[in-house]
Amino acid sequence: MIPEPQLPSHLSDDDDFEEDGRSPLAIGYMWSVVIMSLGLELVLPILLGVYLDSKFGTVCLFLVLGIFFGFFVAAVNFIKLMKTNGFHQKGNKTRNKK
Repeated sequence: MIPEPQLPSHLSDDDDFEEDGRSPLAIGYMWSVVIMSLGLELVLPILLGVYLDSKFGTVCLFLVLGIFFGFFVAAVNFIKLMKTNGFHQKGNKTRNKK
């Protein structure tokens, strides 16, 4: 007698959708967009600073301003992201119940 094949636990029918109704693929796409936007918030001000330094002939004034501005914007948005996803309490990784 051949045993019936079973799905691995990560592919079971119970776990196809998260509690908000989105598929794991949709959640993966959402997180990839979030990570890309955080990366762009860090890189674009630096590139703009390099461009402005070359345009105005300054050594690294706009580059340093771009680094600080990009870091500040990315940090603020990262904190907002953690608060909206329930990571605002120390060591708590559960979503807020509204």
